[in-house]
Amino acid sequence: HCKTLNGLPYVMANLQRKEMDMEEVILLSSDGFVSEAGSANIFWLKGGAFYTPSLAANCIAGIGREKIIEALQGQNIPVREGLYLPGELLEAEQVFTSNVTGISYIANLEGRTYNTTALPILERLFE
Repeated sequence: HCKTLNGLPYVMANLQRKEMDMEEVILLSSDGFVSEAGSANIFWLKGGAFYTPSLAANCIAGIGREKIIEALQGQNIPVREGLYLPGELLEAEQVFTSNVTGISYIANLEGRTYNTTALPILERLFE
């Protein structure tokens, strides 16, 4: 759940991303659950609740991830952390990634188009 000196999985994933001419890549855990993006945590909005992989999916316990969860919960917005299969993302209304540079909204994933309207509560966290 923390960064290590072994960045090989991220290097390999991002090399494949470039080869496939994609803007982002989604990494899965060894069990096939959504873990994170190539260099960011991943979240999605569905039915008024936000979802993000739990640390059990081997995602990085980023500070931005923590702040997003705290901000949403502080506004009584449901946040669900769990083990999710990739198909869950295809049912989302909005998908975004976060790291120290801020929030990046995903516009398309496997032919599915998402809302990319900025979420003010989250954007303020990175000002």
